[in-house]
Amino acid sequence: MKKLSLMIISLLLALIPQSVLALEAFNISSYDIDMKANLDNSYSITEVLEVDFSEQRHGIIRSIPLKTNGGKRAEVKSVSVPGHNFETYREGGNLNIKIGDADTFAAQKQKYTILYEYEIGYDYLDDMDELYFNLIGTQWDCFIDNVKFRIEMPSAFDSEKLNFTYGTEGSKDSEAVKYSVDGNIITGKLSTKLEPYEALTVALPLEEGYFSEAHKKTTPADIVQKYYMAILPAITALGAFFWFRKGRSKPFVQTVEFYAPEGVTPADAGFIIDNSVDPMDITSLIIYWADRGYIEIEEHTEKKLLSSKKTFTLHKLSDISADAKSYEKTMFESLFDEFGDGTRVTTEELEYKFYKVMNAVKEMVRSSWQDDPDRRVYKRINLLISFTLMLLSILTAFLGFIPAINTAFADTFGITAVLAFMSSVGAMFPVWMLIYFISRNRYREKKLGYFAGLIMLTALSLMAWALALYLSNTQNSAIPLALALAGSAALGAMASMCDGRTETGNEFYGRMLGFREFLQTAEKDRINMLVEENPHYFYSTLPYAMVLGVTDRWAKNFESIITQPPDWYRTDGYGGTFNTILFANSISNSMNSFNSVMSTPKPQSTSSSGGSIGGGFSGGGSGGGGGSSW
Repeated sequence: MKKLSLMIISLLLALIPQSVLALEAFNISSYDIDMKANLDNSYSITEVLEVDFSEQRHGIIRSIPLKTNGGKRAEVKSVSVPGHNFETYREGGNLNIKIGDADTFAAQKQKYTILYEYEIGYDYLDDMDELYFNLIGTQWDCFIDNVKFRIEMPSAFDSEKLNFTYGTEGSKDSEAVKYSVDGNIITGKLSTKLEPYEALTVALPLEEGYFSEAHKKTTPADIVQKYYMAILPAITALGAFFWFRKGRSKPFVQTVEFYAPEGVTPADAGFIIDNSVDPMDITSLIIYWADRGYIEIEEHTEKKLLSSKKTFTLHKLSDISADAKSYEKTMFESLFDEFGDGTRVTTEELEYKFYKVMNAVKEMVRSSWQDDPDRRVYKRINLLISFTLMLLSILTAFLGFIPAINTAFADTFGITAVLAFMSSVGAMFPVWMLIYFISRNRYREKKLGYFAGLIMLTALSLMAWALALYLSNTQNSAIPLALALAGSAALGAMASMCDGRTETGNEFYGRMLGFREFLQTAEKDRINMLVEENPHYFYSTLPYAMVLGVTDRWAKNFESIITQPPDWYRTDGYGGTFNTILFANSISNSMNSFNSVMSTPKPQSTSSSGGSIGGGFSGGGSGGGGGSSW
């Protein structure tokens, strides 16, 4: 009987979610937020928390992010906690407010009033301002009940654009938020309890210039000193040493793979292979979902006098799997529920609108790998190293132009410095573009457009260097300039190759390269065996071939094996006999059309923000954070 009881208890514990077992030693029975927005895009915030401790604790630690939703730095100032001892310190990208006394335990029911200023400042959005703020962030590992809020805006706004969302990160739920607007004041409450790691977010697009006192911060120009030409090789050598020690990846093992690693979507594969999330990585999910039976793709061709235009309709066949990635759910639900009618959506309904979701999904793909230390693929220091090497590249070219220009403007060193900088950018920009172009297309299909771009950028680079060297030769400075330009190009190339990977990253990268190698060089016997095991093998691997840049070679391997089109793609463009090469080219062109529609903003908009237009989503704003006990 005793053994049976223990078995029952163990079974019940196993059924309890780990997030519940790991809950904090308190819950928040009441959470009031009073926030006053200021014209300089800063926020005076008062939070009143009523905390119920389930274990003895000295107090709580309130953690506030020091980075906005747009990625720029935020400042937290004027912190106070009336009636309690507290200290502040920075940790893990947050400002932590540690409240309580190490010699005293907090009461079982404790009330905390936390006041602080959250400064965002200039938002760098070109066509709008916005209030996009996590009133409660996703970092609270406890239940939060009785949430109330009051937001005072500095001037009038369009209340029709106001939206609140709550839930886990990416959620668009809003029905439990009850609010009212009286002049410039928004008051409301949440009629449901927030579970651990759930947020409450306000999203309000505002007209450009609403925060009229938020100005760009300018930094003083660096003091230019006189450099000796002997330092140019030293800078290049320093950059090379830095790259060899920190910027490049350690050796990895390339394995033989017939499938992508388990749990890796085509979007994940695109990020793993080149440390970026491209539009094709995201739109490849359309093919991925179609092969899994979630959607059907219908292509329409509108023929005009001298051209034709393709449009598409996506038909929802079933809900996406419950174990799909969070970014898959966000994109899938946005396609059909936000932009479509719930069961279908056309490219006309997505045009100039969906790009905000695309940007958010790109960041979610990247974050799904990089924000988890155990899953991280690329080292976080890569960006710093790449940025440093690019600065050294600019500096090297700049120093190379100083001697020639300074001969003519020796008495006006300020003009010399400005002209040297402009000349260095003019001479190196096409070279940097060439390096970037080659790097970005490393794992893409090499078609006519690629070679045309390569020839054009190479020609521009040679012309810029020839002109610069010719002009500098008139001042007897061609040799130091040639040395500087070569060093600058080498540093720029190293900056583009800062792909230092973690051990986990090396494992995934080796497997993805092995899979890509198989897609390019697979033997007929092996392909026939795989098709016998899985008749849909070609269509299951096609989205991966697209993001890995081997679509044509992969399709050619199936030219005589696959003779029927997939049942999830309807089009009148096949013509006669089905051919995998023609189909793969057609589907690639179709996805490029999708890219254009889904990732392009309105022509007059130049904003690059993943901001609050479209209603935002829970946890996507600035501020928020969470807390813990101590």
